[in-house]
Amino acid sequence: MNDKIKERLKDKIVSWQEKNPKRHYIEIKKEHLRDSATILFTELGLRFAIATALDNIKNMEVLYHFSDDTTGVIFSLRVATDRDGGRIPTISDIITGSKWIEREIHELFGITFTGNDNLQRLLLDPAWPEGVYPLRKDYAYGRKEELSDEDEKSLRRPNIKIDEEDGDKQCAIIPIGPYHPLQEEPEFFELKVRGEKVVALNINLGYNHRSIEKISEGKHWDQVTFLVERICGICSCSHPFAYVLAVEDLAGIEIPERAKYIRCVIAELERIHSHLLWLGLAGHFLGYNTVWMWAWKYRETVLDLCEQISGNRNHYAMMKAGGVRRDIVNSEIDDMKANLKTIVSKIDMFKGAVLDDPVIHARTKNVGVLSREDAIRYCVTGPTARASGISQDIRKIDIANSAYGLVDWNMIVLKNGDVFDKAVCRVLEMYESVRIIDQC
Repeated sequence: MNDKIKERLKDKIVSWQEKNPKRHYIEIKKEHLRDSATILFTELGLRFAIATALDNIKNMEVLYHFSDDTTGVIFSLRVATDRDGGRIPTISDIITGSKWIEREIHELFGITFTGNDNLQRLLLDPAWPEGVYPLRKDYAYGRKEELSDEDEKSLRRPNIKIDEEDGDKQCAIIPIGPYHPLQEEPEFFELKVRGEKVVALNINLGYNHRSIEKISEGKHWDQVTFLVERICGICSCSHPFAYVLAVEDLAGIEIPERAKYIRCVIAELERIHSHLLWLGLAGHFLGYNTVWMWAWKYRETVLDLCEQISGNRNHYAMMKAGGVRRDIVNSEIDDMKANLKTIVSKIDMFKGAVLDDPVIHARTKNVGVLSREDAIRYCVTGPTARASGISQDIRKIDIANSAYGLVDWNMIVLKNGDVFDKAVCRVLEMYESVRIIDQC
């Protein structure tokens, strides 16, 4: 792939830095960004993972990270712009999934993406002062913005709008949130509907934005592990796992083999209880509350195992740069294996409830279909991508300092992309998680 990219980009490349065999940084001029992104994404089939911004003091820089999921190699396009009034061409019309990250970079760093017609607020309060960018280096750590009474009033309803077609009197605008009984967190949805069909949607998800990135800048590198663990209680292994992998990559650390296995044990236990949570909530939304109650009941066995290993049902505090914070006691392994068998029997019940129930079929098959093509355009990952026929799993391609490459397991890939396949994918993945844990 290296040679293909060099051949296709040719004179667009200002410099090429190979940090290690799996990380390549390609500096280009911003006028070549759109052509370069088209080549990597459309022609060479690389997955757009994310874009990140850097305040280099002398200028601003945006890095566009593309993944070759067949090899796990990341190619990052580096584009510089002025610090004041910096402008970079949008790639949102080339890669639909880049729209939100361009909005986020715009409001947090002040970079304008020319051609993106929707750079309205995504994370910050509607009353946040214009021209104040919290992730820039000159924004002091701990600084707070004072809001006036008028500003506070403006927060009652997000300042977002959906363009209305002239003369389209058959459409209605329906606001949902930010507080609603079926929403786990404050979120605001503004739907434009024609009858029962949603024809347009706008979302505000920034109510719980805590600027973890800014807080991290004021912490010691080892303290950040605990901070990112608290981003989400359901994901309190995956976030610190990703962080310590980054630290170990920067420092060139190879962790002990036993630690690699322990990392995968706690990560896969988290995957099981996360999938059970998803399935339980899906059952609740469908009116199938038996599945909901099953999920909450059978997650207990998984959470008990997490507590047995780490001392906590959530926020396990297991990950650290260089290994793990706690060992698994050999004398408890037989008991843990017995609990795994119990978990498998409960997954069997879920499998029957999902695969064999005609009501579930009627309410989930051919509903919410995400085609493979759309999943690629929107840069979807995880079970949602795999349910749409995309063979992509970070555990298969980024196996450094983990045991995923040392044990046998299958990637679950389906093809229909509907709600049914999204549920089935998670059910079958739980069996694979048990296989991984058992081998570890």
